[in-house]
Amino acid sequence: MERVIGALSDEVVTSVACGRYHTVVSTESGAVYSFGLNDAGQLGTAGVMGKLPINGVTCDSGGNCDGLERASKVEAKEGSSCFGGSSCRIGTPRRVRFSSHTVEVRSVAAGRYSSAAIASDGTVYVWGLNSCGDSEIGRDELLADASVAAVPRVVNGITDVTQVDIGYTNMIFLTSSGRVVTCDTGFTGYAQVQANADVSLRQHITFADAPSTQRAFDVAAGRCHYVVATEGGGLYTWGCDGAWLGRDGDPLKPAQVGGDLASRAAVSVAAGEYFTLVATVDGEVYGMGAAGNGQLGVQASNSGHNSPIRVNVGDAVGTLAVAAGYQHSVAIVRSSD
Repeated sequence: MERVIGALSDEVVTSVACGRYHTVVSTESGAVYSFGLNDAGQLGTAGVMGKLPINGVTCDSGGNCDGLERASKVEAKEGSSCFGGSSCRIGTPRRVRFSSHTVEVRSVAAGRYSSAAIASDGTVYVWGLNSCGDSEIGRDELLADASVAAVPRVVNGITDVTQVDIGYTNMIFLTSSGRVVTCDTGFTGYAQVQANADVSLRQHITFADAPSTQRAFDVAAGRCHYVVATEGGGLYTWGCDGAWLGRDGDPLKPAQVGGDLASRAAVSVAAGEYFTLVATVDGEVYGMGAAGNGQLGVQASNSGHNSPIRVNVGDAVGTLAVAAGYQHSVAIVRSSD
């Protein structure tokens, strides 16, 4: 493992987020840096154009070849500065600039086509393909011009945010009062405008003005589902229907997960593409959902797990937190030594 250097050499990192193909970092000085793929302006800064695909056509990892390259919109030549295009990327950190020089960022988040940052005053900024909160810039304009999409802009309608997570093309916010709000970015998983998307902020009454035991303290967004842990120990899920919810019932309404997690309070939650991870107060890790790549810590299976299963973390004496990538998992544990 090698240390990331360059522009971060003299900075102290306070928060890191990984999208599917890019990374965003916040530092103790309040600055934000990014590196990786910049096909939709998700870096918030310029990339460098690599070798263009033959005939200007490219496919994503899901086999979709709908012209993500948008060659007609990509004017940069190989080796020059660029915004947008599947060959636009940067391998070293570059700073993201905000319209106000007084913005100090305390944490960041990253999805497939967009990134987000929480400023010290609780304001949320987004860049890339993201119209969450009814952005003043139209979705067609964001899609047509990645240099416009790359400019950080405020998510209107929500303040006092302490945590934010981005799924593939969806977001979840947690405020200092424990309110939980979600939003659709307005784009599909193939970088197309989602015609019927509701990009307005939606507050979930389950966690609004709730008693202290039901106040949320940790949130996560998967590809199309959400996970929330409450101070009373409850674990709630909702979103697209599947094993990753870990429960039966209406998938579109937040509801508590039962099974082994009914009696174990959650201390950390994470959501991957189609799976969910939970660390509990007694130091255990549980997972549910897709298991085809071993992301639940058990033998890979295409059937998935509809209820929480315990993950064996070896000789560790307790799990502090969990994190989920696209199809892999991470746990921070206390060593038995």
